[in-house]
Amino acid sequence: MILRHVKILGNFLLIRYLKGLIYNSVAELRDLFVQNRMYSLIYLVYFIKKSIPILIRLLKDINKQ
Repeated sequence: MILRHVKILGNFLLIRYLKGLIYNSVAELRDLFVQNRMYSLIYLVYFIKKSIPILIRLLKDINKQ
């Protein structure tokens, strides 16, 4: 009888431990996803800022021809 209770307690603790691991892993992945989206947005703004003068020059050159 005691062995059965020990097994149940052991299984319960194992499930609780695994649940914590999974929860923390998902939270870390979510944080990485948010950070990557933020870096992507910053890079996109930087790229557009650098590209606008080049596009304006190209359009002016095309209009001259």
